[in-house]
Amino acid sequence: MKKFTYLMIVMVCLVFVSCDKSDEVPPRSEGITSTFELPRATPLTSTEREIIKAKRAEYNDSVL
Repeated sequence: MKKFTYLMIVMVCLVFVSCDKSDEVPPRSEGITSTFELPRATPLTSTEREIIKAKRAEYNDSVL
């Protein structure tokens, strides 16, 4: 019975200690924006264009 009494006293103390004005959400920052910029695309070289054309032609030939 003593153990149960001590356990109950400890539990009650923990409840009162843990319920101290806790902030669940941090304060909101005003300086943060949510706009994103995409990186600029670089133009393809002629060899890269030829590789893409070849792959596209291979795909179209296999699908049809």
